Amino acid sequence: MRSPDPRAEFIEDDGHGVSWDVKSFRSDIQGPGAFDLEASLVNMNKKLSNGINIIVNTAHLDPADLATLRRAIEERGWISRVLYEDGSLRPLP
Repeated sequence: MRSPDPRAEFIEDDGHGVSWDVKSFRSDIQGPGAFDLEASLVNMNKKLSNGINIIVNTAHLDPADLATLRRAIEERGWISRVLYEDGSLRPLP
């Protein structure tokens, strides 16, 4: 369901479970809003530090940027708190 907390978008178990925020990063543009690994990780760390898990929308990430992001998430030990989906609302492996 939608989260009443403005820092998150969804919350599990009818509002009593884990909060999730959706992050969308873009490889297909240049300039402001374009994928930046370090800025993305700082943003994600803020959410995770506040107990909010993350769903990464990968629809606009090219394969190289997605691989780089996944590797950085794994290196930081966040893998259990991050899901990936491609905009189809189907989780990616």
